Amino acid sequence: LDVWQKKPRDIVPDQMSLQTQSIQPDGETDKPQETEVKQAGISLEQLHDYRIIGQLFATYILLEQQGKLIVIDQHAAHERLIYERLAAQKKQRAVQPQQLLMPEVVTLAPVEKAFVMDHLPLFESLGLEVEDFGSHEVALRSIPAEMEKESIADMFVEIVTLGMKHANSLVPEVLERMLYTVACRAAIKASKVLTEQEMQQLVEDVMKTPNTLTCPHGRPVTVALDKSFMEKLFKRKL
Repeated sequence: LDVWQKKPRDIVPDQMSLQTQSIQPDGETDKPQETEVKQAGISLEQLHDYRIIGQLFATYILLEQQGKLIVIDQHAAHERLIYERLAAQKKQRAVQPQQLLMPEVVTLAPVEKAFVMDHLPLFESLGLEVEDFGSHEVALRSIPAEMEKESIADMFVEIVTLGMKHANSLVPEVLERMLYTVACRAAIKASKVLTEQEMQQLVEDVMKTPNTLTCPHGRPVTVALDKSFMEKLFKRKL
């Protein structure tokens, strides 16, 4: 069986097409058969009865649920969960921080450091406690509780760059985009192998969280392939 797929640039987010081309006994091929794959959101009601099949490409979690194969993008799902938690904390007052045993020292350009030191309350509201560390450096004493230390420096520089770009208008939309950045950097990465327990926990968290149709950047969290699609794919049905 030869499988042909549209190139990524030909695929639109809300509707993807998978085309198959089979080889006949005489060596001729039939015309590609196009079958639609629809995006599906996850809610507690939709997933009250499901079975975790496993992990695909160390990036996607596969579920079987009531005649459907549901594919969850682990990074997009975790990113949405973290963002929702951060946004809820931000509404209360500020993002919950975690103190670092050893500060993370980040080197900045002079103009970047000046921006940071002039906007310390902004960074504090994002769970980042920043101190002057001399010369062109700052020390991060605390980071958002959702983050791993390995992601700190790149995340901080990205937030500083975003803040400087909108320095004259740090409106709520810009602060929200900063939270997107924190969530993206803190989320489980693609290509990370998950244990069965980790997959189960992620699925359960998605089930209990609203607004999980897409990640904060708009990418789908889940795609559903129903039994009919699979039967057409393998030409059990026309």
